[in-house]
Amino acid sequence: TTTLQVTDDEGDAHSISFLRPIEVFVYVRVEYSLYTEESFPLDGEDLIAAAITGKGNADQAGVDILPDRFIGTAFSATQGMSTVSISVFTSNSAILDPNAQLYSSASVVIDNTQTASYDASRMIFNRV
Repeated sequence: TTTLQVTDDEGDAHSISFLRPIEVFVYVRVEYSLYTEESFPLDGEDLIAAAITGKGNADQAGVDILPDRFIGTAFSATQGMSTVSISVFTSNSAILDPNAQLYSSASVVIDNTQTASYDASRMIFNRV
């Protein structure tokens, strides 16, 4: 809890307390297959990473992580994919090796004192 003193319009001091959400770092694995009738762009994985990061970081504190909700995000970000699956891993550390984690497609509970944090550096892509 953080407590600050603030002064109102009449000069009276008031204590204001609040909680800053705890960051939960989200690692994302995207597995996809190509659709041969369309071209997958050279920067396709970057486009998907940017879209997932944008959507995930737009969530407020306390919003659970539902990996399947990012499937549409991935398809909307680019063309040339036939299938997409999304799985995640969460940690209190932003510097883990994304390749060495145990990912799951199950929902992850984020409580009201936490916020999920997404970054392209914590995403891996596997073409299957």
